[in-house]
Amino acid sequence: MIKVLQDEFKKLNCTTSYIPSSCTSFIQVLDISLNKPLKDLVAQAASNHTDKFYERYEAGSFLVGDRRVLLTEWVVAV
Repeated sequence: MIKVLQDEFKKLNCTTSYIPSSCTSFIQVLDISLNKPLKDLVAQAASNHTDKFYERYEAGSFLVGDRRVLLTEWVVAV
């Protein structure tokens, strides 16, 4: 299965790499320095919003589109 996947990537001129988990901080610097803290802050904003509007969430008042807009607002706020 992996060989088939590698062949498909080659057709798309993509290079694949196997990165040991202990090397993430060296290879994927943005995941460590920016993305993780950003995700944590957005998760905290979402948690705060859920706590504040718990009854509305339970009632299903926030539709998918509403949650997408909220997500963009949380990203901008952090």
